[in-house]
Amino acid sequence: MVPAPFHPTVMPMQTAYSTERTSDAIPAQPAAEPCGLARLDERVISGHRGVLVVDTTDASTAHAVRQHVVRRARRLVGRVVLTADAAYLFGCLSDLALRLGIPKLSTNPQVASRQLGEASQGTVVVIEGNVAEGSWDAQVLRFLANNPCLGLFLVIRFGDRNDVLQDEGERVQIVGESKESARVWWEGVIEALVEAGPPGSLASLERWWRGMGGLATWGNASPSVLSEAAQTLLLALQLAHRSWPLTHIDLLGGRQGLEELRQGGLVRIEQGYCVLERAGRAMAKPHPETLRGVALAMLEVFMDDAWARLRVALLLLEGQAEEQVQEHLARAMVLAGAASQRRDLWRIWCHRLAQGDADKHREISLWSARRALALDDVDAALELAGEARRGLVDPPFEAWLLMGRAQLARGDMVGARVSLEKARQAAVDTSSEARALASEAEVLFWAGELEQAEAFAQRACSMTERASTRLRARNVLGRILLARAKWQQAEESFAEDEALAASERLPDALARARVNRAVAWLSAGQLDVASRVLEAEHQQAQRHALPRANAIALSNLGVIAHIKGRYAHALELYEQAIEACQELGDRLVLARPAINLAELRLELGLVDEAEQALRFAQCTLRAGVPASIAPLISVLEAEIGLERGHTSEAARHAQEALRNAACSSNGGKIGECHRLMAKIALEEGNTNAARQALVQSQQHIDGARAQAEHAWLEARLARAAGHDATELARNASSLARACGEPEVCRACAVLEAEIAFAQGDIHAAREYLRLARRAFHAMTEGLTPALLRSVRTRKDVRAMDALALEMDRQNTAREESERQDAPSTSGFVGSDPKVRRLMEMVRRVAIGSNAPVLIRGESGTGKELIAEAIHQHSDRRHKPLVKVNCAALVETLLLSELFGHEKGSFTGAATRRKGRFELAEGGILFLDEIGDISPRTQVALLRVLQDGTFERVGGGTPLHADVRVVCATHRDLAAMVAEGTFREDLYYRLCGVVIEVPSLRERKRDIHELSNTFLQQIAREQSESVKSLTEEALEILVQHPWPGNVRELQNVLRAASLFADGSIIDAACLFDQIRTPMQEPLEPVPRSGTYKTLVSTQDPVDLAFDSIRHGDTSLTEMKRRIERECIVRALEETGGNITRAASLLGMKRPRLSQIIKELGLQKGEG
Repeated sequence: MVPAPFHPTVMPMQTAYSTERTSDAIPAQPAAEPCGLARLDERVISGHRGVLVVDTTDASTAHAVRQHVVRRARRLVGRVVLTADAAYLFGCLSDLALRLGIPKLSTNPQVASRQLGEASQGTVVVIEGNVAEGSWDAQVLRFLANNPCLGLFLVIRFGDRNDVLQDEGERVQIVGESKESARVWWEGVIEALVEAGPPGSLASLERWWRGMGGLATWGNASPSVLSEAAQTLLLALQLAHRSWPLTHIDLLGGRQGLEELRQGGLVRIEQGYCVLERAGRAMAKPHPETLRGVALAMLEVFMDDAWARLRVALLLLEGQAEEQVQEHLARAMVLAGAASQRRDLWRIWCHRLAQGDADKHREISLWSARRALALDDVDAALELAGEARRGLVDPPFEAWLLMGRAQLARGDMVGARVSLEKARQAAVDTSSEARALASEAEVLFWAGELEQAEAFAQRACSMTERASTRLRARNVLGRILLARAKWQQAEESFAEDEALAASERLPDALARARVNRAVAWLSAGQLDVASRVLEAEHQQAQRHALPRANAIALSNLGVIAHIKGRYAHALELYEQAIEACQELGDRLVLARPAINLAELRLELGLVDEAEQALRFAQCTLRAGVPASIAPLISVLEAEIGLERGHTSEAARHAQEALRNAACSSNGGKIGECHRLMAKIALEEGNTNAARQALVQSQQHIDGARAQAEHAWLEARLARAAGHDATELARNASSLARACGEPEVCRACAVLEAEIAFAQGDIHAAREYLRLARRAFHAMTEGLTPALLRSVRTRKDVRAMDALALEMDRQNTAREESERQDAPSTSGFVGSDPKVRRLMEMVRRVAIGSNAPVLIRGESGTGKELIAEAIHQHSDRRHKPLVKVNCAALVETLLLSELFGHEKGSFTGAATRRKGRFELAEGGILFLDEIGDISPRTQVALLRVLQDGTFERVGGGTPLHADVRVVCATHRDLAAMVAEGTFREDLYYRLCGVVIEVPSLRERKRDIHELSNTFLQQIAREQSESVKSLTEEALEILVQHPWPGNVRELQNVLRAASLFADGSIIDAACLFDQIRTPMQEPLEPVPRSGTYKTLVSTQDPVDLAFDSIRHGDTSLTEMKRRIERECIVRALEETGGNITRAASLLGMKRPRLSQIIKELGLQKGEG
């Protein structure tokens, strides 16, 4: 930060006389840059806020600067000044917090910085001395420097120092020797003397000046001349290493010596606290009774202060009261809370033990190492275990055991194996040997030596009844089951561990068993069950301060969110897990979420960031990468290379991953490595290498995802080799849906789209692409715009988008070509293969034939449009197309309408009238709902069809008709013939050429195209802009069964368009519009859910009868439809196997095979 220009507000003292400048005076020179002390002076005087770092050359200069700040702030500005000696005080900021009126300073560095910043209003806080890098105080100061602060915090450092505030806070540098610095210092001293001292004459001041030697003795009273009370109080304050509240000064020996110490400049009073002026003063060795007395006093004053508790433990250790040391040391660690604060406490404790007698403190060193390991303070445990071994040729069993466990937590496999083997050799009984074996089993597990790990763990269980040892060994056995993909057995094993830990009241082991049980469910694909257990354990671990269980639960919750494709939530959980793991000292635990984060970042397209996370994981394991983790890292390195297009580098890492996986505790990694090698080979176009890799992968499929991914690669290989991969891709998609992972579903859907597009089926490709985009939306929901843009940079996502663009381009070109080359289809919209076959049949039927045509299809399917298409494609297109709705007229009116009538033939027949046959002369007569005509009308129609003649009603002259008859019905005419309600001879005349119009539910891929056409038509009718459907609205339309077919779709869109706000029709606009006789109105469903119709609770028999009664269908047609639908579903469920489908339907196989042939269904495999 560039300092502001210096404008001194306090001018140097001037003499009583002045002189005028002569003409030859030296011109004024530009002002020099103010010195560091002057800049500091200006900040103090101006009421500056925030953190200011002052760098000095040595401790004496630092102290002089502190004293100068105290004088200036107190005498000139009147600000409250608090000082602290970082080298002396136990818990520098904790001590200052008490003087700032903060009764309990948070152990969270960020929260603590806010507390200090708010409480320091109007205060200058001076910290003299170097704050250790990585300490809790250093973390708090960093947050304080980057957040609003109401006071001024000065950190005065000296000599060689770690730059704990390298980028935070403003800086000032002060050297010891400088005239400018001396001038500023004298200003402060003189101001203080003038204000504090009695007025004197010039003569007396001159005498004082001549005797300046007396100045050196000011404020430096020697302890040797202090009274006994003052010496007692001074010694107690020195032993306490804390500022002491005046209200409790009597606990240290009374107030008798306090004023003497203050007058002598040895202590000062700040905000009701007595603070030592200098901490480095030598003192005589105190008596043990004195040490214990100060410890008791500190307990009464600072009972809930971690630093004070540690000081109590040290005083009791020196005071030969070791039986009480463990209690206060343990309490200090509990009060510390944050791992960074505990590290500071352990650092002080380890330093003190290292200075003492190793033999005398060996037991307390071992106890401290156990405690540190239980708190996951691994570095401290390692140092304390080393302290317990100091000076011994043959260290005890416990020292080797603790050393080995700490080395394992640091990832030092070699060191851990050596130490634990020595622990086993030093074991004095079978129980101790079992403890060593259980720990060795853990090391062997991480090293990937599963068989030997299993043997050691089983031996440990058989050698002891000690619950903690058995649980440690059983935990290894359970994890071996996980590594071998024996999920059910692993879950049962961890359930037994949970019961044992609960009965023995071992909270850490209980939490571990529950979390591992959840991991077994997670591995087995029971994600919801695992998620509930892990969430409960996360909450429980936070309530009961179990940091390891909390970190592992967060990490696995991140894995579940990752698998489910909830990437935004997974990112948050992984980052929380890493933060929680960093509080532990266990590097193996920390490496897992770091690797998972790297994998997730790679999936999000953050390739560089993924590599950074991977490097962080590798640095975490600097003591050595265990064999169980090595393949994870190599696989990620290969995938990063593949994403960057560096296939040779990716192949090298994949081979390395395969070698590592061979000795890994994660057996599923072998299959994953082979699949990765297949991907790389396909990327390089090497189909032979890809085929060989997939043969190996087939032998190592350990779950639903692996099975789906393997099937996807087989389909890709078949396509790359030039074979038809349609069925393989369809199978891969089915497996992907079963595993439920959006990323795999997206990849399979894209592959199906590519295959369909290559085969020219653009509409099928578009549907597959829509499914792929839905999976992509599920994956990316909740991501920030920046992350979403990053995901779209992935090679496979870019390929998906490019495919969509190419499909749009070719589809547009094809539609334009078809519009130019093909005749109109009279508004029949659709591109489904069924529709294309239908229109091809229409063109064939229309040209070169005058045979009657029967159009069959459900109501609302567009039968009339088919009749129009036949007319338009036929040779009769220049002649009339006359339409008659037979169901709308009674018998007598229908006969007159069809054949005409003579004048006077019936009441009201005032003139001769031509019938529709005459009006359609040379053209086509379309008879809609032909199944509804009466028997008399059937006879008359049969005559026309047989000989082409008819008579008007009331007339006798035969008339000739050159008319082609096209009929349509939604009824089953064959069934009506069987029932005797429709003439058989007429039926056979009509069904010479039969055209079946598919229902809308049979061609759902046309719904999007139909919807767009109808919305454009509605917009033209209403003279408004065209409205569009959201993805959710379109999904509802696709999922609806559409009993009213295209007509119902058109009516729904017309109503939705009317009620829609703005130009978008969303899901809410459709809920009230979609209704069928067999359904209730649709209810809203979640965005991420599947849209399904809600079946009515009404009796299905009543619903069926209502449908028949209202003329929507006949009983025969309904039976036929139900039979067909049940057979189709049975075949789909059994994969086309007729034998299994027949068993499912409760019928004989030959009969089912016969029905399949009659219905024209595709025959399955027997």
